[in-house]
Amino acid sequence: MNGKSIQLFSLGVKYGLYPGAPTEYEAQYVFDVRHAIKDPYTVGGIHASGHEHAVREYILSHAKDWLEQTFQYIKFLVDNWLKNSHEKTLKIYFTCRGGYQRSVVCANIMAERIRATINDNIPVTVQHLTMDLCRRTDV
Repeated sequence: MNGKSIQLFSLGVKYGLYPGAPTEYEAQYVFDVRHAIKDPYTVGGIHASGHEHAVREYILSHAKDWLEQTFQYIKFLVDNWLKNSHEKTLKIYFTCRGGYQRSVVCANIMAERIRATINDNIPVTVQHLTMDLCRRTDV
């Protein structure tokens, strides 16, 4: 392993960029999915988190092209980062309004796809900041 890692994050913009977040949560790339993927809660009537099958299937069926094009761009970014960057960590954020559905699914899907395509033994982690914050503070 070359000491590099890829971190993906999800969060909701209605709460701001994770209040009280340490400076280590500075994003290198941010994908705001609010205008790319219709809200499963308000449009689809799905009242579940992005970890649940119904939300994932909704997003896969409504945003297949966006997910594929975004992945191709992220793959390009990862390839260039591996070849050219001295940074040890690549940080990619996905945002949506609440941080419970679209951003969660997108971060999870992109992490799965990155893990499946990179040949290096690079850890790829996902953290859901809004979900973690709400669990800690009952926001």
